[in-house]
Amino acid sequence: MSTTQKLWAGIAIAVIAVLIAPQGWAVAGPGGSAPATSAKSAVAPAGNGQMPADLQNALQLPAGDATRKGAVHEAAMKWVKSDPKAACDWVVGAKGNDQEPFKSMMFDWGARDGAAATAWVMGPNTKARVALHYVVTAWAGPEPEAAAAWAAKLPKGDLRKNAFNSVGEGWSRKSCPPAAAWAAKLTDEEDRHVAVRIVAGIWSYSVNKTPEPVTAWVEKLPPADIKIAALQIVPAWKDADKAKAWVGKLPLEAKDKAEILSKIK
Repeated sequence: MSTTQKLWAGIAIAVIAVLIAPQGWAVAGPGGSAPATSAKSAVAPAGNGQMPADLQNALQLPAGDATRKGAVHEAAMKWVKSDPKAACDWVVGAKGNDQEPFKSMMFDWGARDGAAATAWVMGPNTKARVALHYVVTAWAGPEPEAAAAWAAKLPKGDLRKNAFNSVGEGWSRKSCPPAAAWAAKLTDEEDRHVAVRIVAGIWSYSVNKTPEPVTAWVEKLPPADIKIAALQIVPAWKDADKAKAWVGKLPLEAKDKAEILSKIK
């Protein structure tokens, strides 16, 4: 073999070695020795569903390390912003304390892209169903109408109830009056009961300062919803006499009024 042929053969072997080397393996340098590589630099870069290096390193810290929990949380929150589906797939399957970032990650994704987050919740990974409340609640803050429209398309059952409860919570925490108007207009009785209950519970904070808006809303509801809402409102009312007087005027049967009055502190 000529010198030129030997040279080209060597180049070809080197190229093949680089191409077939498993990810994270170091190809031997001159003299046959692999270059020194730290544990961090050997970790595959983030992207395309791969866990980022900072989270891998945080998870390798001993369970008793005081910095582990914070490191895992910080790294997981960075990952959910750059690759939310992969990050959330990981956290719903995480064990023990490593699931701690779960709630924050779901709220983050739901608030930024509720449509994509709910698509993931309802996707093939059935473990994701546990995130529905957090995702929809977060989505209903910035985009309540879109979240409500999505919930209305779900089939009857616990997931639908959970979704309507979550829409009502997220919307009410942003602004109670429009959330209350939405709840009151729902034509499906079961959906309306769920929405009225959560909206009334959150809006009840106002009864000790400005009770008129919430009490006026309740009084216009159908009787079954009046009872549901009143049961949420009166426990928060510090002025027992005013609360009792209001309940006394409600268009309800005596047994329903008695049940509501029993909740007044």
